[in-house]
Amino acid sequence: MHFKKTDLKNGIRVVSELHPQSRAVSVGIWVLTGTRDEPEDQIGISHFLEHLVFKGTKTRTAYQIAKSLEALGGELNAFTTKEYTCYHALVLKDHWPKAMEVLGDLVCNMQMTRKEFQLEKGVILQEIAMGEDSHEEWIYDIFFEEVYGQHPLAWPILGSIKSITEMKQKQVTDYYKTTYSGQNIIVSAAGALDHQDLVESVQKRLRGKKKTRLQQDRKAP
Repeated sequence: MHFKKTDLKNGIRVVSELHPQSRAVSVGIWVLTGTRDEPEDQIGISHFLEHLVFKGTKTRTAYQIAKSLEALGGELNAFTTKEYTCYHALVLKDHWPKAMEVLGDLVCNMQMTRKEFQLEKGVILQEIAMGEDSHEEWIYDIFFEEVYGQHPLAWPILGSIKSITEMKQKQVTDYYKTTYSGQNIIVSAAGALDHQDLVESVQKRLRGKKKTRLQQDRKAP
């Protein structure tokens, strides 16, 4: 195992793990913001934002995003937790620059219409309802509420019907600009790739990100 790490001037950290024999490369962009970092009146905004990023960027439509890596036999996905949001891809080793390009586009160039915002709001509300219908999933939200009480770690990742219904498009856009920047971002990759090539790719794709201090005010429960 060979690990390397580079800190860019704008605060973004780049980490790689070399696997020379691997035929695939896994790439991820980790944004250090999750449910516990959200304003109390905007619970679920991190997860909502994760959905909206895939609805289009300044250079790609939702369809083009979906097909960008699938057409190469790769995978593109994302997930949100209580402490971070991750956009990740798995591709053949020759295609990792394309994966980096697409991930960088998602993190830097989100562009959504009012129509897409309202449609996705309905999708999230449906997700919340489906979660409440599934006791195997709902029990975890109840568990965290009992354990953490009023602490942000108790908040559900999907948000509540009230918080999502009242969410404004500008709030999501502002959250994207504020949290998807500088020291809040870690780029990681594992596979048969050169660390310096990765660093140069990240610099090219994410050079527009401003250097900012971490926005989290995390307190122990």
